[in-house]
Amino acid sequence: MQFDTAIFYDIENLIGGYSKAEMLPSLSLVNVHRLVNELDIGNIAIQRAYANWNTPRLNVLRDDIVTLGINPVQMFGFGRGADKNASDIQMVIDAIDIACHRQNITNFVIVSGDGGFSPLAIKLHEYGRRVIGVAYQRITNRVLESVCDDFIWLPDPIAEKSVTITPQPIKPVPATAPQQYTDPILISYTSQFQPLHEPTKDQIMSEGVAIVEYLATHKPIARKLRKTGLNISVLAQLIKYRLGELKYPPLGFVKQIEFINYIVNASPCKLVLKAPSEYRLALEGFSISGYSDVAPVEQRHNMHTPACYADFLRKGPKPHIRLPEKIVVHDIARYMLSHPTFFRNICFAEICHHLQENLTYQLSDLERGASALMLTPAFTDDGTRPDFDGCRFTLAATEYAEMLQHLEDTMYEKLFQILGEVNEDAFTALLSLDAEYVSHEAPDISPQAPATDHE
Repeated sequence: MQFDTAIFYDIENLIGGYSKAEMLPSLSLVNVHRLVNELDIGNIAIQRAYANWNTPRLNVLRDDIVTLGINPVQMFGFGRGADKNASDIQMVIDAIDIACHRQNITNFVIVSGDGGFSPLAIKLHEYGRRVIGVAYQRITNRVLESVCDDFIWLPDPIAEKSVTITPQPIKPVPATAPQQYTDPILISYTSQFQPLHEPTKDQIMSEGVAIVEYLATHKPIARKLRKTGLNISVLAQLIKYRLGELKYPPLGFVKQIEFINYIVNASPCKLVLKAPSEYRLALEGFSISGYSDVAPVEQRHNMHTPACYADFLRKGPKPHIRLPEKIVVHDIARYMLSHPTFFRNICFAEICHHLQENLTYQLSDLERGASALMLTPAFTDDGTRPDFDGCRFTLAATEYAEMLQHLEDTMYEKLFQILGEVNEDAFTALLSLDAEYVSHEAPDISPQAPATDHE
Protein backbone atom coordinates (compact mmCIF):
# COMPACT_ATOMS: atom_id res chain seq x y z
CA MET A 1 0.00 0.00 0.00
CA GLN A 2 1.50 3.33 -1.11
CA PHE A 3 1.29 6.31 1.26
CA ASP A 4 2.58 9.20 -0.85
CA THR A 5 0.48 12.28 -0.06
CA ALA A 6 0.67 15.09 2.50
CA ILE A 7 -2.12 17.66 2.99
CA PHE A 8 -1.54 21.07 4.59
CA TYR A 9 -4.67 23.03 5.57
CA ASP A 10 -4.40 26.84 5.91
CA ILE A 11 -7.48 27.25 8.11
CA GLU A 12 -7.44 31.07 8.19
CA ASN A 13 -7.54 31.23 4.40
CA LEU A 14 -10.31 28.63 4.25
CA ILE A 15 -12.61 30.48 6.66
CA GLY A 16 -11.99 33.94 5.18
CA GLY A 17 -9.96 35.33 8.10
CA TYR A 18 -10.42 35.10 11.87
CA SER A 19 -12.29 38.41 12.13
CA LYS A 20 -15.10 37.61 9.70
CA ALA A 21 -14.86 33.84 9.25
CA GLU A 22 -17.61 34.24 6.65
CA MET A 23 -16.98 30.84 5.04
CA LEU A 24 -16.66 28.84 8.26
CA PRO A 25 -20.34 27.75 8.45
CA SER A 26 -20.12 26.00 5.08
CA LEU A 27 -16.55 24.68 5.39
CA SER A 28 -16.23 20.89 5.34
CA LEU A 29 -12.76 19.39 5.70
CA VAL A 30 -14.37 16.04 4.89
CA ASN A 31 -15.39 17.43 1.51
CA VAL A 32 -11.86 18.75 0.91
CA HIS A 33 -10.46 15.33 1.80
CA ARG A 34 -12.89 13.64 -0.60
CA LEU A 35 -12.00 15.93 -3.51
CA VAL A 36 -8.28 15.32 -2.98
CA ASN A 37 -8.84 11.56 -2.91
CA GLU A 38 -10.51 11.74 -6.32
CA LEU A 39 -7.19 12.70 -7.89
CA ASP A 40 -4.66 10.16 -9.12
CA ILE A 41 -2.78 9.78 -5.84
CA GLY A 42 -1.95 6.95 -3.47
CA ASN A 43 -2.92 7.02 0.18
CA ILE A 44 -2.74 10.06 2.44
CA ALA A 45 0.14 9.76 4.90
CA ILE A 46 0.22 13.19 6.56
CA GLN A 47 -2.48 15.77 7.32
CA ARG A 48 -1.82 18.98 9.24
CA ALA A 49 -4.18 21.88 9.85
CA TYR A 50 -2.64 25.20 10.93
CA ALA A 51 -4.66 27.64 13.02
CA ASN A 52 -5.02 29.33 16.37
CA TRP A 53 -7.20 26.55 17.69
CA ASN A 54 -7.93 28.57 20.84
CA THR A 55 -10.35 30.59 18.70
CA PRO A 56 -13.78 29.37 19.98
CA ARG A 57 -15.55 29.51 16.63
CA LEU A 58 -13.17 26.86 15.21
CA ASN A 59 -14.78 24.27 17.51
CA VAL A 60 -17.21 23.46 14.68
CA LEU A 61 -14.30 21.82 12.81
CA ARG A 62 -13.50 19.44 15.66
CA ASP A 63 -15.58 16.53 14.32
CA ASP A 64 -13.91 16.77 10.90
CA ILE A 65 -10.46 16.89 12.51
CA VAL A 66 -11.17 13.74 14.54
CA THR A 67 -12.94 11.86 11.73
CA LEU A 68 -10.13 12.42 9.22
CA GLY A 69 -7.26 11.99 11.67
CA ILE A 70 -5.88 15.47 10.94
CA ASN A 71 -3.09 16.77 13.17
CA PRO A 72 -4.18 20.25 14.37
CA VAL A 73 -1.06 22.43 14.63
CA GLN A 74 -1.56 25.15 17.25
CA MET A 75 -0.37 28.59 16.15
CA PHE A 76 -0.52 31.18 18.94
CA GLY A 77 -1.09 34.84 18.16
CA PHE A 78 1.66 37.26 19.17
CA GLY A 79 0.18 40.52 18.01
CA ARG A 80 -1.52 41.97 14.97
CA GLY A 81 -1.13 39.80 11.87
CA ALA A 82 1.11 37.30 13.61
CA ASP A 83 -1.37 34.40 13.52
CA LYS A 84 -1.36 34.41 9.73
CA ASN A 85 2.39 34.87 9.26
CA ALA A 86 3.25 32.26 11.87
CA SER A 87 0.93 29.70 10.26
CA ASP A 88 2.27 30.37 6.76
CA ILE A 89 5.89 30.12 7.89
CA GLN A 90 5.28 26.92 9.85
CA MET A 91 3.50 25.32 6.87
CA VAL A 92 6.44 26.15 4.61
CA ILE A 93 8.98 24.80 7.12
CA ASP A 94 7.02 21.57 7.58
CA ALA A 95 6.53 21.03 3.84
CA ILE A 96 10.23 21.52 3.04
CA ASP A 97 11.24 19.30 5.96
CA ILE A 98 8.97 16.53 4.69
CA ALA A 99 10.24 16.93 1.11
CA CYS A 100 13.83 16.57 2.35
CA HIS A 101 13.35 13.69 4.76
CA ARG A 102 10.30 11.72 3.58
CA GLN A 103 11.20 10.42 0.14
CA ASN A 104 7.93 8.48 -0.09
CA ILE A 105 5.88 11.71 -0.03
CA THR A 106 5.58 12.78 -3.67
CA ASN A 107 2.24 14.67 -3.61
CA PHE A 108 1.97 17.91 -1.60
CA VAL A 109 -1.55 19.33 -1.24
CA ILE A 110 -1.72 23.01 -0.21
CA VAL A 111 -5.24 23.84 0.92
CA SER A 112 -5.02 27.61 0.53
CA GLY A 113 -5.38 30.29 -2.12
CA ASP A 114 -2.65 32.46 -0.59
CA GLY A 115 -0.11 33.58 -3.20
CA GLY A 116 2.57 33.52 -0.52
CA PHE A 117 2.79 29.76 -1.04
CA SER A 118 3.85 30.15 -4.71
CA PRO A 119 7.59 30.04 -3.86
CA LEU A 120 6.93 26.89 -1.82
CA ALA A 121 5.31 25.21 -4.83
CA ILE A 122 8.26 26.17 -7.04
CA LYS A 123 10.76 24.86 -4.47
CA LEU A 124 8.83 21.58 -4.16
CA HIS A 125 9.06 21.22 -7.95
CA GLU A 126 12.84 21.53 -7.62
CA TYR A 127 12.67 18.51 -5.32
CA GLY A 128 10.68 16.68 -7.99
CA ARG A 129 7.41 16.79 -6.07
CA ARG A 130 3.89 17.25 -7.41
CA VAL A 131 1.95 20.20 -5.97
CA ILE A 132 -1.84 20.30 -5.77
CA GLY A 133 -3.72 23.43 -4.73
CA VAL A 134 -7.17 23.50 -3.13
CA ALA A 135 -9.05 26.75 -2.55
CA TYR A 136 -11.97 29.02 -3.42
CA GLN A 137 -11.47 30.36 -6.94
CA ARG A 138 -12.70 33.83 -5.97
CA ILE A 139 -9.81 34.41 -3.56
CA THR A 140 -7.06 32.33 -5.15
CA ASN A 141 -3.87 34.06 -6.22
CA ARG A 142 -3.33 33.48 -9.94
CA VAL A 143 0.39 32.94 -9.58
CA LEU A 144 -0.26 30.13 -7.09
CA GLU A 145 -2.80 28.62 -9.48
CA SER A 146 -0.35 28.72 -12.38
CA VAL A 147 2.54 27.06 -10.53
CA CYS A 148 0.47 24.19 -9.11
CA ASP A 149 0.29 20.97 -11.13
CA ASP A 150 -3.41 20.55 -10.33
CA PHE A 151 -5.96 22.82 -8.70
CA ILE A 152 -9.21 21.83 -7.00
CA TRP A 153 -11.91 24.50 -6.73
CA LEU A 154 -14.04 24.37 -3.59
CA PRO A 155 -17.75 25.29 -3.71
CA ASP A 156 -17.84 28.97 -2.75
CA PRO A 157 -20.90 30.03 -0.70
CA ILE A 158 -20.07 33.74 -1.08
CA ALA A 159 -19.83 33.52 -4.88
CA GLU A 160 -23.07 31.50 -5.02
CA LYS A 161 -24.91 34.16 -3.01
CA SER A 162 -23.74 36.94 -5.30
CA VAL A 163 -24.48 35.21 -8.58
CA THR A 164 -27.94 36.75 -8.86
CA ILE A 165 -26.54 40.31 -8.91
CA THR A 166 -23.67 39.63 -11.30
CA PRO A 167 -23.57 42.31 -14.04
CA GLN A 168 -23.10 41.65 -17.76
CA PRO A 169 -20.44 38.94 -18.03
CA ILE A 170 -16.93 40.16 -18.72
CA LYS A 171 -14.57 37.90 -20.61
CA PRO A 172 -12.22 36.49 -17.94
CA VAL A 173 -8.47 36.81 -18.26
CA PRO A 174 -7.06 33.34 -19.03
CA ALA A 175 -5.38 31.75 -16.02
CA THR A 176 -2.35 31.17 -18.20
CA ALA A 177 -1.85 34.76 -19.40
CA PRO A 178 1.85 35.50 -19.97
CA GLN A 179 2.08 38.31 -17.41
CA GLN A 180 1.19 35.90 -14.62
CA TYR A 181 4.49 34.02 -14.91
CA THR A 182 7.72 35.09 -13.25
CA ASP A 183 10.04 32.55 -14.90
CA PRO A 184 11.63 34.17 -18.01
CA ILE A 185 11.29 30.93 -19.99
CA LEU A 186 7.55 30.84 -19.37
CA ILE A 187 7.19 34.55 -20.11
CA SER A 188 9.06 34.16 -23.40
CA TYR A 189 7.09 31.12 -24.56
CA THR A 190 3.65 32.41 -23.60
CA SER A 191 4.32 35.68 -25.40
CA GLN A 192 4.88 33.77 -28.67
CA PHE A 193 2.33 30.95 -28.55
CA GLN A 194 -1.35 30.74 -27.68
CA PRO A 195 -3.07 27.83 -25.91
CA LEU A 196 -4.57 25.21 -28.22
CA HIS A 197 -8.29 24.55 -27.82
CA GLU A 198 -9.11 20.84 -27.39
CA PRO A 199 -6.04 19.48 -29.22
CA THR A 200 -6.26 16.00 -30.76
CA LYS A 201 -4.04 13.16 -29.60
CA ASP A 202 -1.77 13.65 -32.62
CA GLN A 203 -1.53 17.37 -31.88
CA ILE A 204 -0.67 16.67 -28.26
CA MET A 205 2.18 14.40 -29.28
CA SER A 206 3.62 16.66 -31.97
CA GLU A 207 3.19 19.86 -29.95
CA GLY A 208 4.76 18.19 -26.92
CA VAL A 209 7.88 17.49 -28.98
CA ALA A 210 7.75 21.02 -30.40
CA ILE A 211 7.79 22.50 -26.89
CA VAL A 212 10.92 20.50 -26.02
CA GLU A 213 12.54 21.61 -29.29
CA TYR A 214 11.68 25.21 -28.46
CA LEU A 215 13.68 24.83 -25.24
CA ALA A 216 16.57 23.13 -27.03
CA THR A 217 16.93 25.73 -29.80
CA HIS A 218 16.84 28.93 -27.74
CA LYS A 219 20.41 29.83 -26.82
CA PRO A 220 19.94 31.03 -23.20
CA ILE A 221 17.87 27.92 -22.41
CA ALA A 222 20.18 25.62 -24.36
CA ARG A 223 23.14 26.79 -22.26
CA LYS A 224 21.24 25.79 -19.14
CA LEU A 225 20.33 22.44 -20.69
CA ARG A 226 24.03 21.78 -21.32
CA LYS A 227 25.34 22.87 -17.92
CA THR A 228 22.81 22.32 -15.13
CA GLY A 229 19.73 20.94 -16.84
CA LEU A 230 16.22 22.37 -16.58
CA ASN A 231 13.77 21.23 -13.91
CA ILE A 232 10.89 19.45 -15.61
CA SER A 233 8.38 21.57 -13.69
CA VAL A 234 9.08 24.31 -16.27
CA LEU A 235 8.35 21.89 -19.12
CA ALA A 236 5.23 20.69 -17.30
CA GLN A 237 3.96 24.28 -17.01
CA LEU A 238 4.60 24.91 -20.71
CA ILE A 239 2.66 21.74 -21.58
CA LYS A 240 -0.21 22.80 -19.34
CA TYR A 241 -0.27 26.28 -20.90
CA ARG A 242 -0.14 25.08 -24.51
CA LEU A 243 -2.17 21.87 -24.34
CA GLY A 244 -4.37 22.32 -21.27
CA GLU A 245 -5.07 19.82 -18.51
CA LEU A 246 -4.13 16.46 -20.00
CA LYS A 247 -5.40 13.03 -19.06
CA TYR A 248 -2.45 10.74 -19.64
CA PRO A 249 -4.02 7.24 -19.68
CA PRO A 250 -5.99 7.94 -22.93
CA LEU A 251 -2.66 8.92 -24.49
CA GLY A 252 -1.05 5.63 -23.47
CA PHE A 253 0.78 6.72 -20.31
CA VAL A 254 0.17 5.93 -16.66
CA LYS A 255 1.79 9.13 -15.35
CA GLN A 256 2.88 12.55 -16.57
CA ILE A 257 6.57 11.63 -16.28
CA GLU A 258 6.09 8.82 -18.81
CA PHE A 259 4.54 11.25 -21.29
CA ILE A 260 7.39 13.72 -20.78
CA ASN A 261 9.97 10.95 -21.22
CA TYR A 262 8.25 9.85 -24.43
CA ILE A 263 8.16 13.28 -26.11
CA VAL A 264 11.70 14.05 -24.94
CA ASN A 265 12.86 10.84 -26.63
CA ALA A 266 11.75 12.28 -30.00
CA SER A 267 13.69 15.52 -29.45
CA PRO A 268 17.33 16.65 -29.16
CA CYS A 269 17.02 16.35 -25.37
CA LYS A 270 17.08 13.61 -22.77
CA LEU A 271 15.72 13.11 -19.28
CA VAL A 272 18.13 12.85 -16.32
CA LEU A 273 17.46 11.95 -12.70
CA LYS A 274 18.94 12.56 -9.28
CA ALA A 275 17.51 9.82 -7.06
CA PRO A 276 14.93 9.44 -5.82
CA SER A 277 12.72 11.79 -7.87
CA GLU A 278 14.41 14.99 -9.09
CA TYR A 279 14.08 14.97 -12.88
CA ARG A 280 15.71 17.46 -15.23
CA LEU A 281 15.82 18.07 -18.95
CA ALA A 282 19.27 18.06 -20.58
CA LEU A 283 20.70 18.16 -24.09
CA GLU A 284 21.79 14.87 -25.64
CA GLY A 285 25.56 14.43 -25.50
CA PHE A 286 25.97 16.40 -22.27
CA SER A 287 26.26 15.13 -18.69
CA ILE A 288 24.79 16.91 -15.67
CA SER A 289 26.77 16.53 -12.45
CA GLY A 290 24.96 14.35 -9.91
CA TYR A 291 22.36 13.13 -12.44
CA SER A 292 22.09 9.92 -14.43
CA ASP A 293 20.34 9.35 -17.75
CA VAL A 294 16.81 7.96 -17.60
CA ALA A 295 15.99 5.04 -19.89
CA PRO A 296 13.78 6.45 -22.67
CA VAL A 297 10.13 5.52 -23.06
CA GLU A 298 9.91 4.45 -26.69
CA GLN A 299 6.37 3.09 -26.89
CA ARG A 300 3.00 4.00 -25.53
CA HIS A 301 1.25 1.41 -23.42
CA ASN A 302 -1.76 -0.54 -24.60
CA MET A 303 -4.09 0.53 -21.79
CA HIS A 304 -6.97 -1.62 -23.01
CA THR A 305 -6.10 -4.95 -21.40
CA PRO A 306 -7.74 -6.69 -18.43
CA ALA A 307 -4.59 -6.16 -16.35
CA CYS A 308 -4.53 -2.41 -17.04
CA TYR A 309 -8.26 -2.10 -16.43
CA ALA A 310 -7.91 -3.87 -13.08
CA ASP A 311 -5.09 -1.49 -12.15
CA PHE A 312 -7.14 1.60 -13.04
CA LEU A 313 -10.10 0.28 -11.07
CA ARG A 314 -8.15 -0.04 -7.84
CA LYS A 315 -6.45 3.38 -8.14
CA GLY A 316 -7.28 6.91 -9.22
CA PRO A 317 -10.72 8.41 -8.64
CA LYS A 318 -13.16 6.59 -6.40
CA PRO A 319 -14.62 4.03 -6.16
CA HIS A 320 -11.50 1.93 -5.62
CA ILE A 321 -12.47 -1.54 -6.83
CA ARG A 322 -9.95 -4.29 -6.09
CA LEU A 323 -11.07 -7.41 -7.89
CA PRO A 324 -10.12 -10.89 -6.64
CA GLU A 325 -10.32 -13.98 -8.85
CA LYS A 326 -13.50 -13.86 -10.94
CA ILE A 327 -15.05 -16.93 -9.34
CA VAL A 328 -14.80 -15.29 -5.90
CA VAL A 329 -16.99 -12.37 -6.98
CA HIS A 330 -19.57 -14.71 -8.50
CA ASP A 331 -19.71 -16.98 -5.44
CA ILE A 332 -20.04 -14.04 -3.06
CA ALA A 333 -22.90 -12.63 -5.12
CA ARG A 334 -24.69 -15.99 -5.16
CA TYR A 335 -24.25 -16.45 -1.42
CA MET A 336 -25.50 -12.96 -0.57
CA LEU A 337 -28.61 -13.39 -2.70
CA SER A 338 -29.36 -16.75 -1.11
CA HIS A 339 -29.21 -15.17 2.40
CA PRO A 340 -30.70 -11.70 1.84
CA THR A 341 -32.04 -11.21 5.37
CA PHE A 342 -28.56 -11.46 6.87
CA PHE A 343 -27.22 -8.64 4.70
CA ARG A 344 -29.38 -5.91 6.18
CA ASN A 345 -28.07 -3.01 8.27
CA ILE A 346 -24.68 -4.67 8.57
CA CYS A 347 -21.16 -3.22 8.54
CA PHE A 348 -18.34 -4.27 6.24
CA ALA A 349 -16.37 -6.11 8.94
CA GLU A 350 -19.43 -8.20 9.89
CA ILE A 351 -20.04 -9.10 6.24
CA CYS A 352 -16.45 -10.26 5.74
CA HIS A 353 -16.47 -12.27 8.96
CA HIS A 354 -19.69 -14.01 7.94
CA LEU A 355 -18.39 -14.78 4.44
CA GLN A 356 -15.18 -16.22 5.89
CA GLU A 357 -17.21 -18.64 8.00
CA ASN A 358 -19.27 -19.83 5.04
CA LEU A 359 -17.03 -19.65 1.95
CA THR A 360 -13.65 -21.33 1.42
CA TYR A 361 -11.63 -18.36 0.17
CA GLN A 362 -8.89 -16.28 1.74
CA LEU A 363 -10.14 -13.37 3.83
CA SER A 364 -8.31 -10.86 1.61
CA ASP A 365 -10.14 -12.19 -1.47
CA LEU A 366 -13.48 -12.07 0.33
CA GLU A 367 -12.82 -8.47 1.42
CA ARG A 368 -12.01 -7.40 -2.13
CA GLY A 369 -14.99 -9.20 -3.63
CA ALA A 370 -17.46 -7.96 -1.02
CA SER A 371 -16.28 -4.35 -1.20
CA ALA A 372 -16.47 -4.40 -5.02
CA LEU A 373 -20.14 -5.37 -4.84
CA MET A 374 -20.92 -3.03 -1.93
CA LEU A 375 -19.55 0.00 -3.80
CA THR A 376 -22.36 -0.32 -6.36
CA PRO A 377 -26.13 0.30 -6.28
CA ALA A 378 -26.50 -3.40 -5.40
CA PHE A 379 -26.22 -2.14 -1.80
CA THR A 380 -27.54 0.91 0.01
CA ASP A 381 -25.82 2.50 3.00
CA ASP A 382 -27.15 4.52 5.91
CA GLY A 383 -24.97 7.51 5.04
CA THR A 384 -24.08 8.17 8.67
CA ARG A 385 -20.30 8.13 8.17
CA PRO A 386 -18.06 9.49 5.41
CA ASP A 387 -15.82 6.44 5.57
CA PHE A 388 -16.67 3.06 4.06
CA ASP A 389 -15.87 1.04 7.20
CA GLY A 390 -18.15 3.16 9.40
CA CYS A 391 -21.32 2.74 7.32
CA ARG A 392 -23.96 0.06 7.64
CA PHE A 393 -25.16 -1.57 4.44
CA THR A 394 -28.29 -3.31 3.16
CA LEU A 395 -28.50 -5.58 0.13
CA ALA A 396 -30.80 -3.95 -2.43
CA ALA A 397 -30.35 -6.26 -5.43
CA THR A 398 -32.68 -9.23 -5.68
CA GLU A 399 -31.36 -11.04 -8.75
CA TYR A 400 -27.93 -12.47 -9.59
CA ALA A 401 -27.81 -10.86 -13.04
CA GLU A 402 -28.91 -7.53 -11.56
CA MET A 403 -26.15 -7.62 -8.96
CA LEU A 404 -23.42 -8.32 -11.50
CA GLN A 405 -24.84 -5.69 -13.85
CA HIS A 406 -24.54 -3.08 -11.11
CA LEU A 407 -20.88 -4.01 -10.67
CA GLU A 408 -20.21 -3.96 -14.41
CA ASP A 409 -21.90 -0.56 -14.80
CA THR A 410 -19.89 0.93 -11.94
CA MET A 411 -16.63 -0.43 -13.34
CA TYR A 412 -17.44 0.69 -16.89
CA GLU A 413 -18.27 4.25 -15.81
CA LYS A 414 -14.97 4.61 -13.95
CA LEU A 415 -12.89 3.21 -16.82
CA PHE A 416 -14.67 5.45 -19.33
CA GLN A 417 -14.04 8.45 -17.09
CA ILE A 418 -10.30 7.67 -17.04
CA LEU A 419 -9.74 6.47 -20.60
CA GLY A 420 -12.53 7.99 -22.69
CA GLU A 421 -13.26 4.60 -24.28
CA VAL A 422 -13.46 0.97 -23.19
CA ASN A 423 -12.50 -2.16 -25.13
CA GLU A 424 -15.43 -4.57 -24.80
CA ASP A 425 -13.32 -7.74 -25.02
CA ALA A 426 -10.88 -6.61 -22.35
CA PHE A 427 -13.72 -5.39 -20.13
CA THR A 428 -15.76 -8.59 -20.47
CA ALA A 429 -12.72 -10.64 -19.44
CA LEU A 430 -12.66 -8.92 -16.04
CA LEU A 431 -15.76 -10.71 -14.75
CA SER A 432 -16.97 -13.25 -17.29
CA LEU A 433 -16.17 -16.84 -16.33
CA ASP A 434 -16.30 -17.82 -20.01
CA ALA A 435 -14.37 -14.97 -21.66
CA GLU A 436 -10.71 -15.34 -22.55
CA TYR A 437 -8.91 -12.19 -23.63
CA VAL A 438 -6.43 -12.22 -26.50
CA SER A 439 -4.36 -9.08 -26.95
CA HIS A 440 -4.31 -7.46 -30.39
CA GLU A 441 -1.73 -4.74 -29.87
CA ALA A 442 -1.03 -2.39 -32.75
CA PRO A 443 2.51 -1.16 -33.29
CA ASP A 444 3.21 2.17 -31.65
CA ILE A 445 4.11 5.18 -33.76
CA SER A 446 6.59 7.61 -32.23
CA PRO A 447 5.63 11.28 -32.26
CA GLN A 448 7.14 13.39 -35.00
CA ALA A 449 8.13 17.00 -34.51
CA PRO A 450 6.61 19.51 -36.94
CA ALA A 451 8.79 20.17 -39.98
CA THR A 452 8.24 23.92 -39.77
CA ASP A 453 7.73 26.48 -37.03
CA HIS A 454 4.23 26.41 -35.55
CA GLU A 455 2.08 29.45 -35.04
